Amino acid sequence: MQLLPYINKPIIKAVVSSFAQGDGLDKVQAVLSAILNYYFLIANSFLVSFSSETPQKLPPYFNIRRQNQNGELQHWAMLFILDKVVTSAWTEELYPMLQTVIPKDRGCWIILWRGPKLHFFSYLNTADKSNELDKCVHDEVASGSLHIRHDSTQIHRNFNLILHTVPQLKGPVSKGAKDLSKGTA
Repeated sequence: MQLLPYINKPIIKAVVSSFAQGDGLDKVQAVLSAILNYYFLIANSFLVSFSSETPQKLPPYFNIRRQNQNGELQHWAMLFILDKVVTSAWTEELYPMLQTVIPKDRGCWIILWRGPKLHFFSYLNTADKSNELDKCVHDEVASGSLHIRHDSTQIHRNFNLILHTVPQLKGPVSKGAKDLSKGTA
């Protein structure tokens, strides 16, 4: 079944349209939960959970996971809700936090919310400490700042790609690292 962009669903459109800059965490959580649960269905073995308090001092975030029948992690994305502007300096601050929650040699999609815009990245926690946030891991994933109302078609494309793609190492797989394009743990 081909999904239409989230903005075409009346209930999601109503939630997104009612969002205003400066709305509190509860309203942001409602908007993002509606959008994420539209794409990442529990019927497809995805689990979307929200956390606002973490020992790693992470900002509030959604954790989007899919596991196979053996319980092995197959797919992972995290959406962080920020109260500061997304800059390259801020993404540097994010690295140590990501290393505490993402297993070594695993790929993960990172989505940053700075209301009402989303920023899409990929992240690979490598053993050789060359980890970094990549804005352009996939040619078809739009990077930059995408507005939830005005850029819903591109955000829709990004979420569809995220559903079916696991971030992977660039170039040849380094010695001892795993090829994450196959979704192996």
